[in-house]
Amino acid sequence: MVRPIGCIIYTKNRGLPGVGFKSKKWKEVKDMESGIVERTIVYEAPFTKCDREADYERAWGGV
Repeated sequence: MVRPIGCIIYTKNRGLPGVGFKSKKWKEVKDMESGIVERTIVYEAPFTKCDREADYERAWGGV
């Protein structure tokens, strides 16, 4: 089970209802191995230089 860093998985704090696992489920998962998930993110945007004046001309049509 992958959880984001900083996510509360278990708490006995009664002021936080609905946060984390119940005690029974927590006992099942507390000894599971955890680790870092590695992934490669590729950015494929056009990365063209914008021409704001031409964009306004096209949008407003020389109003």
